[in-house]
Amino acid sequence: MPIFLICIFWLGIGLVLTYEFFALSAEQRIPHETISEITWRVSTKHPLVPFLMGILMGHFFWQSTSVYLGNCK
Repeated sequence: MPIFLICIFWLGIGLVLTYEFFALSAEQRIPHETISEITWRVSTKHPLVPFLMGILMGHFFWQSTSVYLGNCK
């Protein structure tokens, strides 16, 4: 994997963690803005979002034992 993609991945993780830390520390001024609360709010307004995420994760893990782990034997 190119180093550029690894750097982008870790930069994204760092940005998400920075936002979460900011949202948790500013809870008195800006309530209900953590990532989990935003996800919950979007999911209750648009039920199709968690449904599509469930389908995506189901297809991601469905063949994991036969495709990805099958070559390890």
